[in-house]
Amino acid sequence: MAGGAGRAAPPPGGGGGPGPPRPAADWPVARCLRGESFHHALLRLTGEDGIRSFQVSGGPTGGPAPRAVMVWEETSRSPSATSHPEFYDFLAEVSHDLRTPMTSILGWTRLLADGALPDEKHDHGLQIIERNALLQMHLIEDLLDTWLILAGRLQLNPRALALRPVIEQVVESIRPLAARQGVTLTARVSPECGAALLDPDRLDQLLWNAISRSIKFTGDGGLVNVRASQAGGRLFLEIHDPGNGGGLKPSRGSRSLGSGETARPSLGRVGLGLAMMKHLVSLQGGTLEERGDGTGEGATLIITLPIRPSAP
Repeated sequence: MAGGAGRAAPPPGGGGGPGPPRPAADWPVARCLRGESFHHALLRLTGEDGIRSFQVSGGPTGGPAPRAVMVWEETSRSPSATSHPEFYDFLAEVSHDLRTPMTSILGWTRLLADGALPDEKHDHGLQIIERNALLQMHLIEDLLDTWLILAGRLQLNPRALALRPVIEQVVESIRPLAARQGVTLTARVSPECGAALLDPDRLDQLLWNAISRSIKFTGDGGLVNVRASQAGGRLFLEIHDPGNGGGLKPSRGSRSLGSGETARPSLGRVGLGLAMMKHLVSLQGGTLEERGDGTGEGATLIITLPIRPSAP
C-alpha cells in the first residue's frame, strides 16, 4: 500500500516488535520528510491483533512543499495472545511435550554411544529412538499446521482417494495408543464409503485428533467407537464414548488442548485440540458438533465433510 506525508505513525512501541520502541525520528515518515531515501526497511507494528511485519521503501518527491511517497509491503502477520488465546494454550502444551521424546532420544543415544547396553538390547533402543523421533515430528507438524490455520495460510490438496482404507489405516495406527491407555477402540466403516476427492493428510489429521482426544478422557476399561458413513455427498465421522470413562463431554469439549485438559496422561502427540479442529473442518466447508449431556451418559463428536465422488 502507498501513503504520503500525512500518514500517521503507529503508536510508540509498535515499530520494532520485541525490544525497545523505535525513536520517532527513525519512523519512515520522518526519514522521508528529512529528504532520505530508503528501500526495503523492515518495520514491525504491534497491536491487539498481533504483530505485522512490513518492508517499507520511500523517499522525497521534490517540489517546494515537503512531500514524500512510501510503499508498504506486508510480509508476515503473527497472531496475538488476545486474538487467538487457543494458539498460545496449544503452544504451551506442545513446548512441554516436545521435551519428552527428546529426553528419551538423548538418553538412549547416550546409552548406545557409551556401550552401556548389551548387544541384545540394541534393536530395542533403536526402536525407541525411532518411535520418539516420529513422535516429535508429529508434534512439530501439528504446531506448524495450527499456525497456518490461524494465519489463514493452510492449503488444501484434495485428490482422489478410497475412503475406507484411509479411515481404517488411521484407526489401526492409533489402536496401540488406545491399548496403552486401557481403552478398547472399535471401528465400523460403512460400505457406502467409496471414492472421493478429499485432502488425505487433513482427513488423517482430523481423525487422529478426534479419536485421540476421546481416548484421552476415557478411563481404563473404557470404550471408544468410531463410525464412518457416506450419504448425500457428505462424509460423516462419529467418535462415540458410551460414558464409561469420561470421554468427550461438552463441558470439556469447548476448550482446546492445553487449557486444563489433563485428565489422562499424554498420548504422545498433543494434537490440534477442539478449537483448531473446528478451524480445519470449517476450512473444508464442513461442520463439527458435540452431542451429550455431560453427566457421564456418553458423548459423540460428529464431523461432517462435503465430498465429491471420484474414481479411486
